[in-house]
Amino acid sequence: MALARDLLTDDEPNASYAGIRWLSLMRGGNAWYRASRPNLCYPILLDRDDRIVGVGDPATDDDDHLRKAKVGGQRAAWPVRADGRLGIWRVDRNRLMYLAEHGFVHSTGRDEARGTWTILYLLGGTVDAIEGGALTVTGYGEHGEVLVAGHQLRTTIPKTVWKSSSHTAGGQGGTVMLNNLLGERNRFTFPKSVYAVQETLAAAVGDRPDALILDFFGGSGTTVHATAILNAADGGCRRCILVTNNEVELEGEARLTADGYRPGDPEWNAQGVFSQATKPRIEAAITGRRPTGEPIPPNLRYIDGRRLADGFEENVDFFELQYLDRDDVDLGEAFRGIAPLLWMKGGASGVIADAPDVAWFAPEGSPYAILFSASHWRLFVEKIQHRHDLKEVFVVTDAEATFVQVRQELPGWVNASMLYRDYLRSFEVNLDAQL
Repeated sequence: MALARDLLTDDEPNASYAGIRWLSLMRGGNAWYRASRPNLCYPILLDRDDRIVGVGDPATDDDDHLRKAKVGGQRAAWPVRADGRLGIWRVDRNRLMYLAEHGFVHSTGRDEARGTWTILYLLGGTVDAIEGGALTVTGYGEHGEVLVAGHQLRTTIPKTVWKSSSHTAGGQGGTVMLNNLLGERNRFTFPKSVYAVQETLAAAVGDRPDALILDFFGGSGTTVHATAILNAADGGCRRCILVTNNEVELEGEARLTADGYRPGDPEWNAQGVFSQATKPRIEAAITGRRPTGEPIPPNLRYIDGRRLADGFEENVDFFELQYLDRDDVDLGEAFRGIAPLLWMKGGASGVIADAPDVAWFAPEGSPYAILFSASHWRLFVEKIQHRHDLKEVFVVTDAEATFVQVRQELPGWVNASMLYRDYLRSFEVNLDAQL
């Protein structure tokens, strides 16, 4: 499916290319000193041209200022923080050398104030995009870093006004689109045009095929629909998290109240926006079938000619956010209730962890892992040591010392959280009412 129009320019499609974002290899934040992950405090070896040629062993001296200036005849770049103490790198030595060999990490020169070199690297998503062909390597810079061409211009300010009728809320991409998908009228008042949202997303994340899009005001589900259209247009795998409170419109609320129903009753929930519009609209857009189960008529098409009945090759899941008992969470008795949120924190891809009846959860292709039994932590760490696809690791334990020990042995590229302590700190509400 071709993109309907380009929101960034007035006439011709974009021909220029986007750059890529280099980030500091040294981990920031107040907690990330050498003691937090000793194995990630190692010297990166540079030649006379400031090119990375190797790595040394992690620091062993108690005094941060006794670090070696040279290792094996090569200059040593240490993760020195602004206060002069040693910090840590974001990746371990094996990963660092892989990145260096492919031009995904490089030095930008000496930082005299800190007495070391500034090292920049590419995040895993950018590396995946390069290795998967979504971004093209056009050459190498003076320090061996890749020079990359993308596929979307990001150098002009997007326009704020559309003149096409397909982009109006009441037009072909808005009310008419929703009616065509659901096979009936008046399920939702004045939905946004899916084409307007599609082009807005293209302007924001057109050069990021793996972007995660968050919409806190779900409405009829237009953002999910637009994300699917954008993915179909350029082969992307963008994800979208949509949030809605299933509110009932005022007229319906008055009618339900008069009939004796209250929020939370099945009859009340059935009249909410999620039940009436969001869920059926998303299901119809993805599957090409109306809520009745019948295929959408083949004569109904998108503005580029694609049939609504063809649907999209996308996966969709629906979750209900509920209030949980703090004690149940703390005791690990409410894991099924929090599992979707762990999955979202892990990147909202792969499978969702089931009940904790195993020592750990770490399936291939999942960007997050969970250690349910702390007594198995050595085997768990060994299993995931070379899983460069992992982003988040959750450790179930009540012992702070155990968590710290496990965290120190985890690969440098993952973020670790302690369950259920960190979850409760993030989501606990109504504390005063519990006192």
